[in-house]
Amino acid sequence: LPRENSSYYYIPPLTELKAGDICTVAKDRDRCLALQKKLDNEVLMRGEIDMIFMEVKDHLHELMVHRFANYLIQKLFKAINNEQRTQLLLLLIRSHQRFFQVCTNLYGSRTIQKFIEIINIQEHRCILLSALKPIAITLAKDSNGHHIFEPCLKKFSSEETMHLMDGIIQHCVDIAINKSGCCALQQCLTHANDEVSEHFLVRIVANALFLSEDKYGNYVVQFVLQMGLPWVTSVIIGQLQGSFVSLCFSKYGSNVVEKCMKESEEQLCARVIMEILNDPDYLKVFGHDYGNFVIQSALLASK
Repeated sequence: LPRENSSYYYIPPLTELKAGDICTVAKDRDRCLALQKKLDNEVLMRGEIDMIFMEVKDHLHELMVHRFANYLIQKLFKAINNEQRTQLLLLLIRSHQRFFQVCTNLYGSRTIQKFIEIINIQEHRCILLSALKPIAITLAKDSNGHHIFEPCLKKFSSEETMHLMDGIIQHCVDIAINKSGCCALQQCLTHANDEVSEHFLVRIVANALFLSEDKYGNYVVQFVLQMGLPWVTSVIIGQLQGSFVSLCFSKYGSNVVEKCMKESEEQLCARVIMEILNDPDYLKVFGHDYGNFVIQSALLASK
């Protein structure tokens, strides 16, 4: 049939396929889709699922990063039993280098995320988290790897992810000034429990001025201000005190100043506004490309 009718693409009975044919099928868009549908509809016998498992397990890393085959691996991981999942996970992490390559690949990262959603026993969680911990900081800065943190934090318990978060917490300032890292930190702050979140916040607010002036770090400061925690807002404003006018002239810092006024209570907001108005250069702020937006926000926030 034509390729547009790929859902009806014929695959001969698996018993008729020769050794290695499954990997070839997995790399073909139409035949891979047809095989996925069989797995979805549970029309394959246990022996046929075992056959697919035996065929792909020795080519696992290669298939996980393939643009078509990765979807078959995701479906297979759901269809196999827990003993086979253990084998697959151990094969996945056996080579640290190849595991890292999978995590930082577009398709590989998505497949790992799907594994996390499916995993339902502690043994599997321990296997995966133990492999992720040594590369956590590097993954947090990777455009594909950082997406792995959110499903981990959502699916696994705080006790299980605590060691994974340790390195991220220690290096959170360095991670915050990275394009992907600032997104990873926001995911961590969204899904971490109160204790872990507080460890992050202590380090972020202590470096609020440095982060506010950074291309990516400013988004992290804005995010924590938006969390609506009074102590966080108060400490950040204290850290930025004396620098509000200079921040008004900054493309990134001016956004933080606006967020400070928007998210703070009246008394704290007044401190920010009065510091700007009492500065000798305050008139320059009115006509500045970025500063004028701060003045507009100040007019909206002030009494």
